Amino acid sequence: MKGDKTPSKIGQRLWSRDVSLWTGEADEQAAIANRLGWLDAPVWFRSKINGLVSWADEVRAAGFDRAVVLGMGGSSLAAEVMARIFGQGPGGLALTVLDNTHPDAVRAVLESGHLESTLFLVASKSGTTLEANVFLATFLEALRQRVGADAGNHFVVITDADTPLARRAADEGFRHCFINPGDIGGRYSALTFFGMVPAALLGLNLSSLCDGAETALADAHLFEAGEDNSALELGLFLGHWAGRGRDKLSVLLSPALTPLSVWIEQLIAESTGKRGVGIVPVADARVPLDAYGTDRVFVAVGLACDVELTQRCQAIKEAGHPIRYHSLNSTESLAGELFRWEFATAVAGSLLGINPFDEPDVTVSKNTTTALLQGQLETDTTPWVTLIDEAGIRVDGRRSGSADTGALASSLIGFLAAVQPGDYVALLPYLLATPQHEAAMAALASRIRSWVRAPVTVNPGPRYLHSTGQLHKGGPATGVFVIITVSADSDIAIPGEAFGFGQLNLAQAEGDYRVLAGLDRRVIRVHFSCPTDIGLAKLSACLETDAMASG
Repeated sequence: MKGDKTPSKIGQRLWSRDVSLWTGEADEQAAIANRLGWLDAPVWFRSKINGLVSWADEVRAAGFDRAVVLGMGGSSLAAEVMARIFGQGPGGLALTVLDNTHPDAVRAVLESGHLESTLFLVASKSGTTLEANVFLATFLEALRQRVGADAGNHFVVITDADTPLARRAADEGFRHCFINPGDIGGRYSALTFFGMVPAALLGLNLSSLCDGAETALADAHLFEAGEDNSALELGLFLGHWAGRGRDKLSVLLSPALTPLSVWIEQLIAESTGKRGVGIVPVADARVPLDAYGTDRVFVAVGLACDVELTQRCQAIKEAGHPIRYHSLNSTESLAGELFRWEFATAVAGSLLGINPFDEPDVTVSKNTTTALLQGQLETDTTPWVTLIDEAGIRVDGRRSGSADTGALASSLIGFLAAVQPGDYVALLPYLLATPQHEAAMAALASRIRSWVRAPVTVNPGPRYLHSTGQLHKGGPATGVFVIITVSADSDIAIPGEAFGFGQLNLAQAEGDYRVLAGLDRRVIRVHFSCPTDIGLAKLSACLETDAMASG
């Protein structure tokens, strides 16, 4: 069976943990062997339910009514999906995720008026995640000023064994430290403490969630003719079409499942985007069928009652696009769906000839950010020059000229004119996430999509640095990137650091720009010194018909 990549044999080799599925290199095989613990996660999950439920009851009895997850990427996205799909269960805590370093995002939590009754979950597999640690420092100091020595009781850590974060939790008397299995990578950790501790605090029925995961686990073991192994089939579908040029994936979801899209996006992008290949997840924009190119493939996940989605899938199929549909009986099947996508991603990685369990390009931007904050990189070495600076908006482009100089409209249009068939545009906003800003970003994306007739993604920073950022740098050179930053009205100091959140936020954007430019990716940065809503409106206006004609 070794080396056999016929469909059933791929699945069987995965279950036997045959690391040669993904690589023939001994060092890489050894690393992969220590990243396959997620295959047993549903069983592990079941063994932890009683303890988690009792612990969550103790938290509520202690007077906490709100939880905030402090983490990035795979360490926090499962929590966000649970909170947005299910909300608070009976007696559960309100739960939100903070993964944005914009000062106003941090300020919103500090000034919420609920710090004394808030439990903070600090989530980091490595225990060294910059954002998680500066969030921790900030809220720990704020609580010390309010409740004194009892501040540690407001913090819970989720990390691997013997990390700096685990040691700090013990040294400073935090309420609890959950040690996650070390053989599970961050983006494959949804069914471990990273996803299940937040679910327990929300008051969700952990046993029902686990039922769905165990069903998916059993289905993924089906290999006989006529048996439905939807996880294997999904992975084969994705890998087959990506290998044939259909590498833009649109995931269509029933409205109640919409929050799942961000989790699928980071799993697929970070797992497959390396060595010059990768699958590009594109949020469903419900554009006309004739707007989809021949590089598109579709996967739909719908609730059984969603007739509209079923009809749309049929129309996409009749238009000649590859599509797979999977039906869920209810949202209670969510944990099973998470496992199904993890298994499928591992299978797709095998067909693409890459290691879906590493992220070799993620650390580059992080290291550049750190160097900028420490003053190790001089500003005159920046690879950009100012192309236009007018009315509160500055556009910076590469020295080689990634856009025309002149008016704002001509700069933006000149840059986007380089988009070719097979490309995609990624909008990377380092902004405060509000409903108004998100609607404005969606409108801007729609304008760009209509003009360049290519997929457009919106990946908020710095979140994307821990997920789709791997695809941007390690995947195919088909991305066209627009980084959007804004000057904060006021900064927030970070205890123990020489920089504040505003400086950190801008350094993260600049660090990623430098790395993308160094890889010869097509990228510009748009910086607002005007209010964000005004800046976004001006950008969108650049793509109106008259502006495009004059540009």
